[in-house]
Amino acid sequence: MVKFTDNQQKAIAHNGHNILVSASAGSGKTAVLVQRVIEEIQTIDVDQLLIVTFTRAAAQEMKERIQRAIQNRISALQVKPKLSATDKAQLHHDRRQLNRLNLANISTIHAFCEQVIHRFYYLINMDPEFSILEDSTQGTLFKQNVFADLREDYYNADDLTFFKLTENFSNDRDDQGLEDMIFNVYDYMRAFADPSAWLASLPEQYRNQHNILDNAAFKTTILPQLTSALNTLTTTCQQAQLQFAQLGLDKQAQLIEQVSTNIAAIQAALAARNYQDLRTHLQFFGKKITWPRYKKIEAEVEPDGRHLSQQIDVQVAEITELVGSYFILSEDQLRDINDQCQQLLTKFVEVMTSFSENYQELKRQRNLIDFSDLEHFAYDILNYQDDQGQQPAREFYQHKFSEVLIDEYQDINPLQESLLGLVAKTTPGNRFMVGDIKQSIYGFRMADPTLFAHKYATYGDDAKDSDERIVLAENFRSQQTITDFVNYIFAQLMDQQLGDISYDQNAYLRFGASYYPADQSPVEVLLTTSASEDTSKDLAKTDDGQQFDVSPAILTLAQRIAAMVKNQEKIYDNETGEQRPITYGDIAVLVSTRHANLDIIDTFKKAAIPVIVNDTQNYFQTTELRIMLALLELIDNPDQDIPLVAVLRSPIVGLDENELGFIRGNDSQKNQSFYECLQQVNAAQSIDLEVCTPDFLEKIDRFLTSLESYRDMARANQLADLIWSIYNTTGFLDYVSGMPSGPQRSANLQALYDRAKQYEANGFKGVFQFVRFIQQMQANDKDLGQPNVTEENLDAVQVMTIHKSKGLEFPVVFVFDLEHQFNTDASRQKFALNQQLGLGLDYLTDQRVLIPTVQKKLIQAVNHQMDLAEELRLLYVALTRAQQRLLLVADLRDATRSQNSPEAVMDRWADLASDSGLHLPLAAKLKAKSFLDFIGPALIRGQKEGVFADHYVGGLFDDLPHQVSAKFVKPTALAPSTPADTEIQTPPNQVIELSPSFTQLIQRRFNQPYPNLAATKTTAYQSVSDIKRQFDDPDLDTLAPLNLENGPQASSVAQLNEPEFLKDTSHISATQLGTATHLIFQKVDLTQPLTLDSLKDTVQQLIAQGLLTQPLSQRLDLPGILSFFNTDLGEKICQHPQNFYREVTFSMVYPANQLFDEIDANDPGNVLIHGMIDGYYRSDNELILVDYKTDHADNQTITTRYQGQLNLYALALANICQQKVSHKYLYALHSQELIPLK
Repeated sequence: MVKFTDNQQKAIAHNGHNILVSASAGSGKTAVLVQRVIEEIQTIDVDQLLIVTFTRAAAQEMKERIQRAIQNRISALQVKPKLSATDKAQLHHDRRQLNRLNLANISTIHAFCEQVIHRFYYLINMDPEFSILEDSTQGTLFKQNVFADLREDYYNADDLTFFKLTENFSNDRDDQGLEDMIFNVYDYMRAFADPSAWLASLPEQYRNQHNILDNAAFKTTILPQLTSALNTLTTTCQQAQLQFAQLGLDKQAQLIEQVSTNIAAIQAALAARNYQDLRTHLQFFGKKITWPRYKKIEAEVEPDGRHLSQQIDVQVAEITELVGSYFILSEDQLRDINDQCQQLLTKFVEVMTSFSENYQELKRQRNLIDFSDLEHFAYDILNYQDDQGQQPAREFYQHKFSEVLIDEYQDINPLQESLLGLVAKTTPGNRFMVGDIKQSIYGFRMADPTLFAHKYATYGDDAKDSDERIVLAENFRSQQTITDFVNYIFAQLMDQQLGDISYDQNAYLRFGASYYPADQSPVEVLLTTSASEDTSKDLAKTDDGQQFDVSPAILTLAQRIAAMVKNQEKIYDNETGEQRPITYGDIAVLVSTRHANLDIIDTFKKAAIPVIVNDTQNYFQTTELRIMLALLELIDNPDQDIPLVAVLRSPIVGLDENELGFIRGNDSQKNQSFYECLQQVNAAQSIDLEVCTPDFLEKIDRFLTSLESYRDMARANQLADLIWSIYNTTGFLDYVSGMPSGPQRSANLQALYDRAKQYEANGFKGVFQFVRFIQQMQANDKDLGQPNVTEENLDAVQVMTIHKSKGLEFPVVFVFDLEHQFNTDASRQKFALNQQLGLGLDYLTDQRVLIPTVQKKLIQAVNHQMDLAEELRLLYVALTRAQQRLLLVADLRDATRSQNSPEAVMDRWADLASDSGLHLPLAAKLKAKSFLDFIGPALIRGQKEGVFADHYVGGLFDDLPHQVSAKFVKPTALAPSTPADTEIQTPPNQVIELSPSFTQLIQRRFNQPYPNLAATKTTAYQSVSDIKRQFDDPDLDTLAPLNLENGPQASSVAQLNEPEFLKDTSHISATQLGTATHLIFQKVDLTQPLTLDSLKDTVQQLIAQGLLTQPLSQRLDLPGILSFFNTDLGEKICQHPQNFYREVTFSMVYPANQLFDEIDANDPGNVLIHGMIDGYYRSDNELILVDYKTDHADNQTITTRYQGQLNLYALALANICQQKVSHKYLYALHSQELIPLK
């Protein structure tokens, strides 16, 4: 039985109010959540709980854990020798919970929203029959179509403000910029409960007040920041002036007095609310303070003096940054820009509103909703209020759920928070929220960690509080060296300002994995460097002078992994309770992005290190997918040179560069497209044999013919059919399957086909649009195919992104590529978004000067701090994945740029960490451009020994013990290697003589005949039409076996094209006519009197349904059909239509050795035979088989032709009905006769 800690037990047992569980990494939060559910369903039903997770996999795992726990409880009761009345009641209740588990509300929030909609759709007049638009790329295409129409309307209306809006956000090449902004803002605001209200508020951020300092940006944010910075600097200056005076540094003290005077002037301008005076006085801080030089006699006090001046410089730099961002423009300039931007944003809100409405209408027409719609519709339903003020949906769920449990609460967005707040009770609260704000890493999905942070700060620690906070700090995953290292790093880095939580005693990881041995390895920090002056990443030198074309950090990574395995470094095995050597499968390499994965794969391959890259990008799209996309582009428009040359050079055509040059020809053709040149060469039928291969003309003629065929097919067929036809006719799918990484390549092409089917299923048409769709997927970094081509238990190193690793754990973790710079693409956009501050934009003047607005600069500064906080949390996730070994790898060459030496790196880190406090200064952290910029300054101050010993700060980390082994590494070149278990053997020089007996054995083995060779000449699946001649003899036991050399060898693959008899052609074949006749026999209503008129009505109904064409219907022999029902059998059928069965398919197994004479009589193999019986009549004493024939032949010929087929049908029918067939008939429409058979 699991023994829970005190705080875990609180999280399991406490109830009656809202509870927030802050569960640190490895603290067993899932086990606690499951146990809480198990405890609660001892007295209530499991479907009275709402349990929300953020992934389907997590929901399924939760449900399975609960199921196992219930089953274990049932088993524990069942083994008791005697059950008390209480035990019996509990057993009955537990069995009930097991049965009701499928009804339990354990799901993602989107699945719950879908359930709400299906139950209460009528409250908002919504159609409940909808499909979910899961593919974001298809959603983007819909958006593009909607906005294209909307933009055209505005252009046609000559809306000058719209022209200005478009110009402001686009460039001089196209108007894509406004479209991108529209889509970004739409997706952003859909995360809010009331996106329309947020959108409508945007122009207000630019409204000019009577006093410019009362404008929203200044009043709410900029001035409070400036006031705080000035107050801090004032205090520092007062203290520094006194200390300078005590040190005898009078010039420094006088300079401080000057600084204080300027501060006072600024504060006076602030108090007077005068922007121009404030701007003028702030210019004092437009540059750095120039400190007096120290004299020789001041050498003893110089270090103290410099420390004081550095403190002031840091604070002055903060004010200087505020001045440069917000006080550059004059008041008149600010007012003019605000007025212009307010006008633009008013138009933007109008356009955005129209776009949103049109997009929603398009989805409504197609009965499509996306994930955001699920949340909004559910929110609207829960918020719905009837005329009596009742909220039926909200009241239903509040009554239904006794508790709302939310997993991974740190990843919730504002809309989801509002939605779940409507489901939960309020007095008292019944929400149980579990998560870890330190692992909130999904800001790009609009997760809002401040929702968690607010509750963490306001909830109390006592169960008597109305809202309770419980902290699970014990880490049961990692060895103590790892938990100590995490605490040591993040105690310096994470606080309320950067990370939304103070990394204090409550946030520290507490070592709880006491089962590990006492002897534990330190955390390793491997910093690769190079003595070479060449600091490019693409070329470096090893110690022996050789060059390698990958990052030395990757070499360091590979060599350290290889050494771990080769040296049999030990880890603890939890299952055996003993130490064992590290294997490749124990190791995970975590990266922030996937840009280096190709180099990692290549280097590991050379080092003979098996590797699995679980979430690599689709690296093969540059070959097979690009070729297919190029071909599709040609099918849409062949006059495109680059796609045409790509296809001609590809394996599909197979021309070389000389032949491509020959096609292009001389200068006279330079104004022609490559396609025109190709057509001319094909028409001329003349080649240069010194340049072209003999089959050159055949290749280009075949290609042009195929291209024209594909273009015809594209106009008349489904896109998916076109793609599959290309695969079949070119053999391209088979070709790529045989290439290196064939399964991945093949899966990519299969995914392209699947995408085409999905694309058309959602109402899109056309090759051009599909190519655009795929290009959009690539632009959005979407992979077409990611097959799992590796074995789950393969002994290989796993490489994955940190995001992908969340929730996982590994014995050995390498956090790699620490020097890789953070993504700053958002800072280069012409707009910036923030929930509280709105939309900041760049304003394009009439002189085409782009001016960032104060609002945009403010939002960028706030967002930059939020982004860095998320990067810090991402680093926390990476470090806490490790169980027993943690290694950090970085390339200092990328980190240092021009400063290449390790000494320069350490000096820079020491400067950033110069503050005497435990927490690194915010200004230093805000300069971070990579994980290494976080770790370096935090690492350098706390190492008594090793490479950082000169920068050690004593006493600062007495309460934060840590073991770190940091070293600078210069990797050596990879030696040619083979897998560890393979030794290179030198082939023998002498000829080895084989003995006669061994030679005979080899000959006997190679010449041994295959005993079942005959079976390879046919298939195990046969149609009646293939083998019907073998059943001509009614005595099936004396069946004449088929000769496989001339008989059926394989059944063809059915092509699901339009039925031949439906094709409207001038010539109607006998097969078409026969199929149509059978259709009439199948569809005629036997419960009504049959006449020629009733048959004609049946024909018209089939034409209306699209099952028959008009020309074909005119060729039908309706009198012949009617004549069948006038026969004795036909009259019997009309009298008892319920006994007549039509168009009955069957499959039967038949011994192969009785069917084929070359199959050995002792071979037990069977053949599966399939077919369709036209009709049979069955009563208690009769089983009559009938088949209709439209052949224009005499009765004897028809009998001879189809005797075997009817014999086979009879055999199958007898097996189906377990009744002997009494009569067999052929009905010949040509003679209108019913022909009895033997």
